[in-house]
Amino acid sequence: MDKDILNYLDKVGQYIQGASEKGFEIYVHGVFVESIALGISGLLVAIISLSILFWLQYGYWTSKKKGLSNGFRSDFFNAISTPTVIGTVVFGVLSVAGIVVMCDNITGIFAPDYVAIKEIVKGISGK
Repeated sequence: MDKDILNYLDKVGQYIQGASEKGFEIYVHGVFVESIALGISGLLVAIISLSILFWLQYGYWTSKKKGLSNGFRSDFFNAISTPTVIGTVVFGVLSVAGIVVMCDNITGIFAPDYVAIKEIVKGISGK
């Protein structure tokens, strides 16, 4: 009777080991996909923010050279970045945040198994 139970437990243990290996592979794949998605999102935020920042600065300096009122061509520019310093700060911070998000997730793209193990250990330790 004891041998039957031990054989059964061995079979169950092998099945659980196989399932856990496949589960880990799926988890690593999920970490990889999540890292790519967040990295691309951070890159897009940085590119869009920098584009808007350069567009605002270009519009400001171009209209300043042409001698238009207070450096802006129309009320449209005034509505977007009044004053210019606030627009510059907001889009500058968004650019930096996008770059930080992209850099934070780059490890998950090149070493997803490392990030997966790190997250599992973090989850087990409760930190």
